[in-house]
Amino acid sequence: MQDKSSLRKELIRKRLMIPDDVRKELDRTVFDKIVSRDEYIKADTIFVYASYNGETDTYRLIGDALNRSKRVACPVCSELNGEPHLEFYYIEKIDELTEGYRGIPEPDRNKALKATENDTGQVLIIVPMVGYDREGNRLGYGKGYYDRFLSSCDNLCAIGIAYSMQECEKLPADSHDIKPDMIITDKKIFRF
Repeated sequence: MQDKSSLRKELIRKRLMIPDDVRKELDRTVFDKIVSRDEYIKADTIFVYASYNGETDTYRLIGDALNRSKRVACPVCSELNGEPHLEFYYIEKIDELTEGYRGIPEPDRNKALKATENDTGQVLIIVPMVGYDREGNRLGYGKGYYDRFLSSCDNLCAIGIAYSMQECEKLPADSHDIKPDMIITDKKIFRF
């Protein structure tokens, strides 16, 4: 079995090689699947990253959620006591996102309202994935931001999104890795 680091590099390289016209069609298919799910329709709040570096597009999803008057919060990566730490901040417009950690678009934590565990309503979180397998194992970027965040939350539904070409036969998984409740790709929907 390939180690996570080399597998991560290979999957990101393959993802970046998807031609633009094909990527747009795949993104549209994933978007249509997400917005037709009850988990999305019933959610009051969406926690969603801004896609970056060839990830499955989330900008259309952010725009749709805002148009439906859902609360939208995007992540800010930082460190807390030397450990990776993820916080979500509400946005009202996509153009409130600016270049942050490693060039990833983020809200300005000095201007935006922080989402907290005391916020009420049904919350859906969209989780980025570099790779996945059919057992629900997810390969992220290797820092554990989302695993740490998800391990501290029990009242939200987590959906990982990816292209079907990111599927792996079997991913190496550690005990601290958190599986999403669902994975949505351009070809399939997996529930766990």
